[in-house]
Amino acid sequence: MRTERRTPTPRETSRSVSPENEREILSAYRHLALTVIERAFRDVTTGVCSSAERLSAREFLAGSPIMQHWCRVAGLEPRRVITLASHLEVDKDKKSSVIPAGGAQTEW
Repeated sequence: MRTERRTPTPRETSRSVSPENEREILSAYRHLALTVIERAFRDVTTGVCSSAERLSAREFLAGSPIMQHWCRVAGLEPRRVITLASHLEVDKDKKSSVIPAGGAQTEW
């Protein structure tokens, strides 16, 4: 008697991931998280994107919940990312920082 082959459920599939494959998957997620954070820094500092995108990146780097999530995935301390962002300069004249010291929200 012939049996039909069925597609494994996600739960069954997750159990069959080898430790080596799991490390590769986690490494890919970490790389994605680092890329997201790096892009936010680039959006704020380069002036290549729209003002709405710059504002979104500033809010992200000021300590938004999603930034904190990406930091956890990337293995970064969110407070350190906020501190780094607070020391970046928005414009070439160095008149204002990207994020006010301490990550406080203020008008941009």
